[in-house]
Amino acid sequence: MNNRQNNELVEWFRTIPFCTRYIFATTVVLAILGAFQVLSPSSMYYDLTSIISRFQIWRLVTCFFNYHLDLEFVFNLYFLYTYSSQLERSPTFLGRTGDYVYFIIVTMTFSLVLSTIFKDVFFFHSALIMSIIFLWSQYFKEVMVTFFFGIRFRALYLPYVLIIYSTLSRGGNLPFAEILGLISSYIYFYLHDIHPATGGANYLKTPQLISNYFGNAPAAADGIYVQHGTNRGQPQNQPGYNWGQGRRLGN
Repeated sequence: MNNRQNNELVEWFRTIPFCTRYIFATTVVLAILGAFQVLSPSSMYYDLTSIISRFQIWRLVTCFFNYHLDLEFVFNLYFLYTYSSQLERSPTFLGRTGDYVYFIIVTMTFSLVLSTIFKDVFFFHSALIMSIIFLWSQYFKEVMVTFFFGIRFRALYLPYVLIIYSTLSRGGNLPFAEILGLISSYIYFYLHDIHPATGGANYLKTPQLISNYFGNAPAAADGIYVQHGTNRGQPQNQPGYNWGQGRRLGN
């Protein structure tokens, strides 16, 4: 790879919005380290006992990443880049990196709590992506997306179509990680958008500490930005993909 290609790659990477850029980079690095057995997935998955009794608090974060270089990783990485970039560039988050960071933190927390209460899931990478896609689908619900066989529908239905497809493609086994991600994102959307819009309090206002730390972080603004519910400047064809279930230890 010559210098020009290197420069183009660096410039492309810099156009990715701030938060998406670092999630993307971390996902790639950790997957490579896991694939070459530098990191062991057994020390990264979500295990409440290890977190509490052994103070392995890093598991609260590392469980949201993939440690395998496989086809699922490639598609998840693509959807992370596509939907997170568009969401971070949306009117809600454009220039407000702290708010986007807080959205990620809140939905990650909700996913962990729901998993602890209802269903054990060890890895949450697909849950994080589904959280992002669900919120994107609410803000850009009029965008037309294309699924397999040329089936077209509004973006509002994309998360549900993907979960149904994932369930059917796995013989009826529910993709619990994705479901947790969807529920977590819905809770965030309700408390952050719906409830305040009806006169209620905003219970998910970004803490001032996060706003101060991330508020002035650079956010790429090279695309066309649209108001919620429009499809101007947005891609008309979005591929569907089977995220699958949360990866369990040994799978």
